[in-house]
Amino acid sequence: MQCASKLNCASNLKMGVHMTRKTLLTTAAFVLTASVAYAGPNVTISKDNKMVSVPAGKAGMSGSWVPGGEAYSNFAKKYPNGLYFCCYGYTLSGPSSFFGAAYATATQWTQAADADVTKLSAAVGYVSGDHTATLTLHSDSGSDTPGAKLGSRTGTTPEFFGGCCGVLTVKLKKPVHLSAGQKYWISITTGGANFNAAPFSTIDQVNPHNGAGSSNGGTTWSGFQSTLVATVSAK
Repeated sequence: MQCASKLNCASNLKMGVHMTRKTLLTTAAFVLTASVAYAGPNVTISKDNKMVSVPAGKAGMSGSWVPGGEAYSNFAKKYPNGLYFCCYGYTLSGPSSFFGAAYATATQWTQAADADVTKLSAAVGYVSGDHTATLTLHSDSGSDTPGAKLGSRTGTTPEFFGGCCGVLTVKLKKPVHLSAGQKYWISITTGGANFNAAPFSTIDQVNPHNGAGSSNGGTTWSGFQSTLVATVSAK
């Protein structure tokens, strides 16, 4: 640092300390605000905001979902207290959330046999907001992304993110017929300022599956293949 006089140097140093202190206080305030916004200081968000994780903590609830008669399911049905991965999943957020985007996820499957379904289920853990999420059954678009909506309903998830194994289940207004050999999707979205998570399925961690993500609440979708997909069921 070059100064015209010792007085100027002292003044510059004092100003630098003041600005540094102000910057640190502003940063601390921002971090605190972010923590309060999602009410979960232990929740880790990926750099692209699309995935979240949390250390395993207090026990969740015993499995509230009873297997049997599903047209499709990727829940770990043999383990009622381990139906899905408690602590890692996809971000679900409402359009007015602090993310500034409405993140959503969807899981695809190929229907094994003709079936009529009346209920949709998904692993959804709440972080902040009113704990609601919407499950939607879709046909395939023809490009391995969710297509036309076949049925949809909003419900309240009983489980916090990091717990297991409460399940969000909604009843459709009318049965939807699924045809053998056709591809279908269940998407998970949420509204308002909500921040939820969609924990990953654990039944197949070797073979990739078709999934899809959205940053505008499901208006448009981007497909991907991964061993990490949301845990869903149609019954």
